[in-house]
Amino acid sequence: MASDQRLTRIPVVEWAVTAGGPTDDEKWRLSRAIHAACEQSGFFFLRHHGIPPSLLEEVYAEARRFYSQPLDNKRRFSCSADTEYLGYREVGAERSLTHSGREACEQYRIGYVADPPTGGWAGLYHRPFGAATRLLERLATIGNEILSLSALALNLPATVFDPLMERPMHRLGLNHYPVGAGSALGNRVHYSMTSHVDHAFFTILMQNAPGLEILGSDGRWIDVPVRPHEPLVFLGDYLERWTNGGYRATYHRVRDVSKDRISLQFKHRPTYSTIIEPSQFVDDEHPSRYEPFDTGRQYAELLRSLLGV
Repeated sequence: MASDQRLTRIPVVEWAVTAGGPTDDEKWRLSRAIHAACEQSGFFFLRHHGIPPSLLEEVYAEARRFYSQPLDNKRRFSCSADTEYLGYREVGAERSLTHSGREACEQYRIGYVADPPTGGWAGLYHRPFGAATRLLERLATIGNEILSLSALALNLPATVFDPLMERPMHRLGLNHYPVGAGSALGNRVHYSMTSHVDHAFFTILMQNAPGLEILGSDGRWIDVPVRPHEPLVFLGDYLERWTNGGYRATYHRVRDVSKDRISLQFKHRPTYSTIIEPSQFVDDEHPSRYEPFDTGRQYAELLRSLLGV
């Protein structure tokens, strides 16, 4: 373990809501717990969320089956701008933002699309991942609740984000980190995925093997332990911008792995081309710290620059 890493206590939010959704008392408890985690660190484990362990095992099995195929078979599902970047990205397809090499993982994205709004061609890219599609819907529901609780935590109406979420662009990534992929690419760094923040309100992530590291508020990297049934929730760029820095996005990375690793990474994202800006938190004493960001056009430009497609 590198000298700047440490095992530390990551906050835990106990979901455990009653059937039919959280009561008013539960909403208050959850909003306070989320607010404390978001303000202090930007990340937390989510416990008792209600997703069956059997569903998670099905999704891992789907990912293993897909990634065990010959490369030419996987390339039939390759992503592009025309697929709104749903589909497959082979090892090294994504360039690194912090070094001259490529990211040492292969990835697959399913999710909601802007055009057409009700699936259509997108069904082709979901076809290998029936269980993952069901997981996507479960995580979208949990994500909606987390977002409304975040609004309550900020002393705002629970519905304040609703206008931004009429046709959300949620994504579920199934990421595979093969042992030795970085060396095979000729990378000279000891990371399979280099440090970055996600372009989303927040990410809900599960992993089946060690490797994930998150940057703590004290500037030191934290090794995230594997907890198969407790996803890690960490904030993305959009909540940091929207709160004018009141909440901080979480930098994260994946070190070189010693065994093949799969992560399931759900990104809670708004309607295509939503403009994210901190209008709720700007006044004469607190000027805006962020330029407006177009979650459609600008995000698509970023993906094009990373993937070259």
